[in-house]
Amino acid sequence: MKDTVRLSFNVPVQEHIVIKTECVTARIPMKDFLHELVLLGLKEYQKKKHQEKLKESVQRAQEEKEGEQQSKSKDEELENLLEGRE
Repeated sequence: MKDTVRLSFNVPVQEHIVIKTECVTARIPMKDFLHELVLLGLKEYQKKKHQEKLKESVQRAQEEKEGEQQSKSKDEELENLLEGRE
């Protein structure tokens, strides 16, 4: 048998009734259903976090690119001004 620990948390009575009723109807143990639900929730959470990090990375890259373009534009303006004085 694998090492296990107990996971417990409180839920409102009405939610417990709904979950228990669905498990009985589906003929699956409530603990199995909740365990599977927790694992699926973790996968969704990790996927969401990964997407958020990816979005932030893309935004940073775009901001850096815009900053570089503005810097080049300012350098070109300065060069044009200096060339006009000569």
